[in-house]
Amino acid sequence: MALLDRVEAIYGDQAERLTDPDVEDPARAAAARVHKAWCVYHLGDIVRAQALLDQAAGEIDEGRQPQLALALRCGLVWCALTLGRLDAETRLAAALQLADRVGEDADRLRLRRAEARLDLALGERGPAEQALLAAASGLAQRGQGLDAALSYLDLAALYLREGALDALGDLCNEKLLAVFLSHEVGREAIHVLRLVEEACNSGRLTPGLLAGLASQLEQIRRPSLAWWSGWNAGVPSMPLDGGTGDAGAAASG
Repeated sequence: MALLDRVEAIYGDQAERLTDPDVEDPARAAAARVHKAWCVYHLGDIVRAQALLDQAAGEIDEGRQPQLALALRCGLVWCALTLGRLDAETRLAAALQLADRVGEDADRLRLRRAEARLDLALGERGPAEQALLAAASGLAQRGQGLDAALSYLDLAALYLREGALDALGDLCNEKLLAVFLSHEVGREAIHVLRLVEEACNSGRLTPGLLAGLASQLEQIRRPSLAWWSGWNAGVPSMPLDGGTGDAGAAASG
């Protein structure tokens, strides 16, 4: 964070105080803000992350920095979902539109996970299930094993809350098994996923245990602006109503 503050100072408004005032570059200062927002988001300060992203949004040139602009839009989506903001749907639409122009398949599939979270918050259970299935299978086909597993665990959490034990068992023993066999997830991730499977088969899987294991899976991923979603940053406990939500819920990501 200190290094990012320094980068922002070098290229931002404080540039004129430096020896070389010509170094000022608002776009690079904005890039530092986006990275800083990612950091504070995963430390649990969602309000500050959103403020940093909003500040950077007007300073990023989508033509010059398309991937950074997409990362920013995705960050705004997850902040809105976590805080239960009424503009979550609008932010998601903007992110999807930009992903269609400059993103890759994996970017669009990750946004389907966000779409599922929004559907659940709005009481749309069926579309949420379909979005998670599409995201997980699509990501697995593209070698994004960890992202696929996390989408499946979102689905497992849904089944667990509903008491749909047959669907939960099929998910853990069939779809998660396929992720076990993926060479992209690594040994640590396989260990976590095996614990999910064993807990499911023994009847010991609880929402708290599932959340903890999924949090471990999140932490295995290499840090990247391509993903924002902490395990607990997703489904609000109530429909979106403009409330503040649980701003610390994403800390585990």
